[in-house]
This record gives sequence, C-alpha cells and structure tokens, in this order.
Amino acid sequence: MTFSPSVRRNRAGQLYSVATGRWVEDPAVATAGRSEVALLDVDDRYAQLIDGWEVGEVLDVEVGEVLQLLDALDMGSIVDQFRDELESARHDLQHSDESDRWMAEDDVEACLAQIATMEGDDRAAKWDLLLERKVEHENYDDIVDSIAEHGFTRPLTAFRDDDGDIIFGDGCHRLAAARELGIESVPILLVTNRRDAVASDSGWWRAGDPVA
Repeated sequence: MTFSPSVRRNRAGQLYSVATGRWVEDPAVATAGRSEVALLDVDDRYAQLIDGWEVGEVLDVEVGEVLQLLDALDMGSIVDQFRDELESARHDLQHSDESDRWMAEDDVEACLAQIATMEGDDRAAKWDLLLERKVEHENYDDIVDSIAEHGFTRPLTAFRDDDGDIIFGDGCHRLAAARELGIESVPILLVTNRRDAVASDSGWWRAGDPVA
C-alpha cells in the first residue's frame, strides 16, 4: 500500500512541495512527478495515513510527508541535548573574558532559539534541526553511500503512541540521506510499540557494508 501524497496551500497562497519539504510559489515545482494533485489540509492527509496503516504493514511514504505529518521519537533526546548545550554555554558566558563574551552570548541565544523551535508547533523546523544533527554523525557519509548503492535493505519504522498518534521511530540518519540524495519516498514499517521501533543494532554501521 502506498500513502497517496497531496499538496496544500498556506495563507500566502504558496504550495507545499513534498519533494523539497518547503513552501514554493511555482505549482510546477510543488506538483513535480505527480499525475494528479489533491488540495487537502494537513489534518485530512494525516487522517488518511492513520486510518489506512496497520501494524506489520510497510508503506512507501514521501519524505516531505514524513517531515510534515509525523513527529519523531528522537525529538525528545535532541531537546535534551540542546538543554545540556545551553547549560554549558551559560557556564562559558559566566567565565568568559570580555573579548570572548560576544561569542558566548551568541551560543546562549542559539541554544535558546533551538529549544524554542523544538518546543514550538513548526514540525518541519523541528525536523530540520533533528536532521542537521544526524548528518553530523561520523558514519553519515557511509550511510549516504550505502543507500545510493544498495537502496533500503530494511524499512524505517514508526509506531502508535498512547494517544494513537503515529511517531517516526528508527531511521533518522537514513531519512536524512534520502533527502540529500533526492529520494522521493522511503519504506516505513508500522510496529507494535515504541520498544519495537528501534532496532537492537541501530547505530552500528561499518563503511562498505549495506546499511541494515
């Protein structure tokens, strides 16, 4: 089963492009590669995904739709990282020389802005920060090379939380790689719960091996 993508407009009349995950002016860009376009609001699209997805089923979901519709399990841990960095930045600010104070102040402001973004309502902006962290991983380039050569050797995962909402589970590095490579959709397996969402070998890669 494939989740049918759609296009929606914002208040400025721009179209959301699932290929790029951005609002665009040109309808040709927003609808590139589509045989037909449906103008639906985000709630309708999310309901379509929720209603049609059963545990154990793999769906091909467009990258832009993931970034627009789903929260990620890793978002919580990224917020914790930003808070740790804020504490460190504030410590540096307190102990900085006058010549370095402006740099420490900038670090504090950057951390506060990142935390505000992750605690806000702009899901696409949250994903941007999350995936920025994923591409910093020492093995990220190996993941990109592996997917470019072998594709996806197993699906990414998602699960339903206690409220019934679908949460993206395992595969943020691969999702970032797919976006970088211009891959339009990724396979996602809906698993039973949060515990099953993260593979036991998640994070273990070796250069030259297919990403499992």
